[in-house]
Amino acid sequence: MAIYLARYKDILFEISQIKIVDDIKFKWLNIPKNLSPEQYELIREKAGYITFEWDIQKDCIYFSKEINDYFDYPATIAPFADFVDKLELISDDQKVLLYECMDNVKKGVNFQKRDLHFPVKTGEERWFEARIITQKDNRNEPLLGIGILADVTEVRERITLLEKESRMDLFTGLYNRASIEHYGDRKLQELEQEEVLGMMIMDVDDFKNINDQYGHPVGDYVLKKMADLMRQKAPKGARVGRLGGDEFIVLYVTKDIEEFCDYAKEVLSEIASIKWQDREIKPQCSIGLSAASCNECSYAQLYERADKALYDAKNNGKNQLKCDLSEKLLHQRQ
Repeated sequence: MAIYLARYKDILFEISQIKIVDDIKFKWLNIPKNLSPEQYELIREKAGYITFEWDIQKDCIYFSKEINDYFDYPATIAPFADFVDKLELISDDQKVLLYECMDNVKKGVNFQKRDLHFPVKTGEERWFEARIITQKDNRNEPLLGIGILADVTEVRERITLLEKESRMDLFTGLYNRASIEHYGDRKLQELEQEEVLGMMIMDVDDFKNINDQYGHPVGDYVLKKMADLMRQKAPKGARVGRLGGDEFIVLYVTKDIEEFCDYAKEVLSEIASIKWQDREIKPQCSIGLSAASCNECSYAQLYERADKALYDAKNNGKNQLKCDLSEKLLHQRQ
């Protein structure tokens, strides 16, 4: 919901920009002359925008005074194409985008939008959204490129942060169940020859006893330390998540299932060393592990196999690893 609200605010921001550009287009469409100072002032009053006009024939660009808030460039630049070409601070890929915008104006493209990444005079990199309309003369020939350059860095960062938070379990910092399921379902379809998707489900044995004996703050501490340990020990590329409560999951694409089994054994062993303020707690866990190759089964079926292995571990005395692997993978382990 937070992401949707942030995106809704961004959409309103976008609509306001479109309205400004549309106002410009309405006022100056088919008028073969530059904007008047009064017309410029009308749109310069819009806070947070840099407005500009690019004269195609003269290859001269005119910026509003807000350009000085971000850049040390002059407000009038000609020839603009040469200026962009010689500008060392802008990366080649961003220059390509700028040239595309200029070519589109020359071709008479009515409206275009681009996200651009530029270094500003403070030295930091910021994102700008450019919205450009093409003004034509009375012969319908492209005359000017008129637009708005808006700093959208905070908007992008806020949405990126919210999207990240939506994928994370905020209590442990691991991936949440929905994110793990989406990742696992996709990875199963992308596996290459000889690769398998390994799944490990871990559940704390008698976690209620830890809360009852030591208190819920200690129980919370144990869960967070488990999460840290699983993340730190995980093979490179493994995805570690929390399914909920005291249940965790790890997904790992590998050609060597034995490596994944060794990781599970290491986690099982080291979890017992977790202490609370030098007090021995000795938590224990049960682990179920399974793996599947591409098209062998669905994510739900792989989960069911790993979950069954987990409950086999529980029913056989707890504090152990049980595997549900194909004959081929069992042969590889031998």
